Amino acid sequence: FPVFAHAYDQAITLLDEHLIGHAPVPLRQVLLGDADPTLIHHTLYTQTGLFALQTALTTLITSWGITPTAVTGHSIGAIAAAHTAAILPLPQAAALVAARATLMHTLPPSGTMTATTAPEHHLHHLITHHHLTHVAIAATNTPTSTVISGDTHQIHHLTRLLHADGHKTRHLTVSHAFHSPHMDPILTPFHEAVRTLNLTPTTDPTIPYVSDHTGTLATPTDLTTPHYWTRHLRDTVRF
Repeated sequence: FPVFAHAYDQAITLLDEHLIGHAPVPLRQVLLGDADPTLIHHTLYTQTGLFALQTALTTLITSWGITPTAVTGHSIGAIAAAHTAAILPLPQAAALVAARATLMHTLPPSGTMTATTAPEHHLHHLITHHHLTHVAIAATNTPTSTVISGDTHQIHHLTRLLHADGHKTRHLTVSHAFHSPHMDPILTPFHEAVRTLNLTPTTDPTIPYVSDHTGTLATPTDLTTPHYWTRHLRDTVRF
């Protein structure tokens, strides 16, 4: 679809401008299969590649006359959703994604993420009762689909406790323990990076935006502050 191709190319072009000096090869080469295929699993390319794909898909859908009643996103997808809702212009959204991805990429690969059928309240109880201070609830996707993230040995200990309680778990293949204390070293530099961006909407947003950070409707004012996106990077995804 030419509409998809144009939007995809536009997003990749903007992202590659921000990745100069950070990425060993351009994002365009990685996404189009002209580079080491394992690079796409590096968070630097995964996050930026997902954003390009998501914005191109939503551009294609809207070109067919399909207008969403509301939008939301999951983690990095929340930035694409904010762009779809006309809250973040594409250049600013791309800059925000690139800042997020490049700073995460500077962190040493470490930690573990595991999906589980345990509800959030049960996980909170186990984490608190067993003093698992380096584990966090990364995402609540449904009442019985939750993701835990943090230090590998503490995650393994929590997994054993969950198995004893009859819950299923599944190890996730990730480079870092996202939405956990492992992200703390980049929170201040990310906040400073976002503060330099002009995230003011260029038009009046008309599509309601449901925040995956709070689980409630968010205003354009909420989504144009460094504080919001910094906490969004670190805290639980409430999808």
